Amino acid sequence: MTSPRITELSGLVASRLQPGLFLAHNDSGDLPTLFTLGLDGALVAEHEVEGATAFDWEDIAAGPCEAGSCVFIGDIGDNEKKRAEIVVYRVDEAALVGGTGKVKAEALRAVYPDGPHDAEALLADPASGDLLVFTKQQSGPTQVFRWPGNAAAGSLTTLEQVASIQLPFGVSLVTAGDAHPCAPRFLLRTYLNVFEFRAPPGGSLLDALKATPVTLPAAFELQGEAVAYLHQGDGFVTIAEGATPAVHVTRCP
Repeated sequence: MTSPRITELSGLVASRLQPGLFLAHNDSGDLPTLFTLGLDGALVAEHEVEGATAFDWEDIAAGPCEAGSCVFIGDIGDNEKKRAEIVVYRVDEAALVGGTGKVKAEALRAVYPDGPHDAEALLADPASGDLLVFTKQQSGPTQVFRWPGNAAAGSLTTLEQVASIQLPFGVSLVTAGDAHPCAPRFLLRTYLNVFEFRAPPGGSLLDALKATPVTLPAAFELQGEAVAYLHQGDGFVTIAEGATPAVHVTRCP
């Protein structure tokens, strides 16, 4: 990637309406901006997100909504675990198709049922539209919370804890996630590894939370904070933070 605007890429998801393109954003410290990228790393478009503040954007998800397809920007980072509320910004994905300009966002606010958590992974269930937030722990299991993706704009939701999972190798610093576009499975990544959770036949995405994760082959990245399935789910992309990072593509055999 060569754009000087993208130096701390944190969130990445395949566009549901523009096959072959990806939507991305920087970590904290940037303006509220969404980038459209090609798989070759080229910057295709840039959109200012109106009605949003980029306090600590950490991940982005794509899923169904009343408008058809929406992207959900997770302002969910909380290194010091002291935020009274976290926010997801919901954007009609159709507004991101073609050209560069401003797009409007709806703010969905939430609190955890047990006090603040740091989190960097957000994904949207392609079947239900619900959002899942995965905490970033220094140790111990990762907590998973459900957030209704169809919540009213401006609403305040108390999240529901739906799972507690332990990743292989004792790691728990989850930095990103993504739901498969057409199967009940999802990816979680840490700084060094990528894991896939697969539901049994006939299962749901929530059933995948109970599965034993599979460690996937992935490129080595020192500060890996972005992962996304390809548009058809036949592989995935990882990108690290930093200036001019490589776009690593791992395809299914």
